[in-house]
Amino acid sequence: MAHNLETNGKNGKVTGTGQLDGNDASGSFSVKLDELTNGMSLRDAHMKEKYLNVDRFPTARLELTSASLPVNWQNSKSPLKDLPFSGTMTLHGKSVAVNGKFDIQMDAHNSQFKAMFPIKLADFAIDV
Repeated sequence: MAHNLETNGKNGKVTGTGQLDGNDASGSFSVKLDELTNGMSLRDAHMKEKYLNVDRFPTARLELTSASLPVNWQNSKSPLKDLPFSGTMTLHGKSVAVNGKFDIQMDAHNSQFKAMFPIKLADFAIDV
């Protein structure tokens, strides 16, 4: 029997750096997994202790290997949405290639980056 587990961990502070070279972006971003919450304390404990094993694997990391911005992206007045990227996700001691989409919201003082990509927990040796 197949099981689908869907959870949305939130509130983890992302740290890292990104670089731009013309229209190409790269970077490395990490999140401390023990900071994630999903709204229910018992589910938080199960997520962190039973599945993610945060005591042994405290962080998740995304390395961007390929991400391109559109021509003249610097002049865009609206957010950039659904831009494709490729990278490597390291979670639970395993590194796996991922593909996804990212959005960038820019203003005069800062930029916000949001990445969305599916993963299979089995690829990271996480039992459900």
